Amino acid sequence: MNSKKPQTVAFTTSYNGVARVLTTPIKIACFFDQTKTKELVGVWDTGATHSSINKKYAEEMELPIVGMCQVNTAGGTVNASQHLINMTLPNGQKLNIIVTSTDLVNTDMLIGMDIISQGDFAISNFEGVTRLNFRMPSIAHTDFVKVIKNMQPIKGEHKTGRNEPCPCGSGKKYKNCHGKK
Repeated sequence: MNSKKPQTVAFTTSYNGVARVLTTPIKIACFFDQTKTKELVGVWDTGATHSSINKKYAEEMELPIVGMCQVNTAGGTVNASQHLINMTLPNGQKLNIIVTSTDLVNTDMLIGMDIISQGDFAISNFEGVTRLNFRMPSIAHTDFVKVIKNMQPIKGEHKTGRNEPCPCGSGKKYKNCHGKK
């Protein structure tokens, strides 16, 4: 029995300043005709259940419709066509996914939880720089509470005061034990 683990792949994208929108370049291809490709900008959206491509790109690439569904958008519920595509992430990871085509405003594609939930996704805003990190498959939980609890405070050398208990455990004041001059 071959129980080979899938290869872990990851990428990090940095943004100057604190980013309000998380974007990465992506490449999409028609699943049925890999010669039809397009470079797009993907917006990583944890509020989107499924990934969606701007309707104009689905039409421009003549992506075959593989189904229909209803999609809840900010503007209400709409009927949307579904398309099978091959998507390449910034790290070269290729995914075959079904996307809906909707009228996205100022966005090429939304990368939703159908993709994000396949891996580990983290955002940090340290020293005024936003970083998006993503790896597939998921390999560990990120627990910031546990990290903080495990951090050891930096202790300087503590000098025992004359009237403090002696560190030897005798119960005497330091000045009457190991602190005698």
